[in-house]
Amino acid sequence: MSDTLAGLGTALIPYAWATHVLLALIIQTIVALILYHAGERNAWWIGAALAIGFYWGSKKMELEFILQIAAHLHTHAPFWYRGWLPFEWPLAWQIQFYAPAVANIAAALVFNRPRAKSDA
Repeated sequence: MSDTLAGLGTALIPYAWATHVLLALIIQTIVALILYHAGERNAWWIGAALAIGFYWGSKKMELEFILQIAAHLHTHAPFWYRGWLPFEWPLAWQIQFYAPAVANIAAALVFNRPRAKSDA
């Protein structure tokens, strides 16, 4: 089973940006639906912020781990200050970050509609 999953992961490498978009939209949708039903007016924007923050943090940590490996250290703590800004990341990572961010913002613009006032 793990060989099958590893093969699938390897096959999807050129399309990582697309899988990131799909997962970011899933994260946003789950958060937005929960918050919308709880009465939050900006549920889709909060979902977008969470998904974008998830991928931002993910890419930052990837850079820290790469720097740790390159320095032959057992901790990535010395590199906490690196990778906060996307221009430090490789181009492929930037695409994997910006593509979902654009999709999340577009979804928030489309779906974040004010609630209809009930006639109660």
